[in-house]
Amino acid sequence: MRCGIALPTGALLVACLALSASAQTMRSYDNDLASPPVLEDIDLSTGEGSLPPDYALCSPKDSEPLNALFGTGFVSGLAYRGTRLYGLAWSADAVSVAGRLVHPIELVEIRQKPLCAGSVSVGPIVDRDGHPLENLEGLAYSPRDDLFYSVDYDVAARRGQLVRIDPGRAVATPVDASHHLASELKVQGLTCCDSTGDFYALSSGFAGVSSPQLLKLGRTHGRATVIGPTMTGPSTPLQPMLESLELDRSASVPRLFAAGAGLYELDPTTGAATRVQGSESDAVWGIAMAVPEPVRLWQQLAALTALACCARAAGRPGARAS
Repeated sequence: MRCGIALPTGALLVACLALSASAQTMRSYDNDLASPPVLEDIDLSTGEGSLPPDYALCSPKDSEPLNALFGTGFVSGLAYRGTRLYGLAWSADAVSVAGRLVHPIELVEIRQKPLCAGSVSVGPIVDRDGHPLENLEGLAYSPRDDLFYSVDYDVAARRGQLVRIDPGRAVATPVDASHHLASELKVQGLTCCDSTGDFYALSSGFAGVSSPQLLKLGRTHGRATVIGPTMTGPSTPLQPMLESLELDRSASVPRLFAAGAGLYELDPTTGAATRVQGSESDAVWGIAMAVPEPVRLWQQLAALTALACCARAAGRPGARAS
């Protein structure tokens, strides 16, 4: 039995114990509109954001932060597809569509290389006829069908609709073309999934005129079930609405988080929100966590072997791994 590299006994034991656990990190998109948008890692115990370790060695562009997000406009949703991070990026440049100026929304993959926090466009999100979708809010990935989901909101008609988005072509199709959400249910955040595969959603109400609510959206039919109000109050210029939603699946009991004006934990049965101690950010527009990979049998055996080896080494004074 070989333990690998030589380390002091205590360090060896700590290193080997680390093989049996892996921390899950929440990545956020923070944009206060006054400075460059950045990607941060959020500490779930404090709500504070920090520079992600994978950006620490990036080469800064001019005087921008190492984790500044380049190559996108405004981002209105984040979601992981496996270990790859995607976002909904609104173009800063308007184009003319049927005589109207619209800002196309692209599905982008956010990559660390070669441009640090850069992005690669999958393509503008369009319907089957090639028309761009103009107001997508929230992004969720469903491993059940390998598709992204978002809510397309018609501002003029004051109604939204759950749509599927092909991750390879960025083509969006309504889950049920005949069904629209009620006008007071303007979805801002979306995340996958409960035990049945349906989505949790966060609604602000049209123009923020009502208190945010936690919803369920049916993945196969797009209909909404209201769970309850978040009790955070309606949006005001000084108290922005909650903008994003994510389910932490790394815990033994999944935890539901919302962000915008700070980080909150939501009760999935009532919708009630509790502010995470110390969280101060008021401009988090997207949060996402990678779904933990299932632990395979060979990984379990490797971890047990390493732990047994470490325990044996720790029990012998001056022992050296070989």
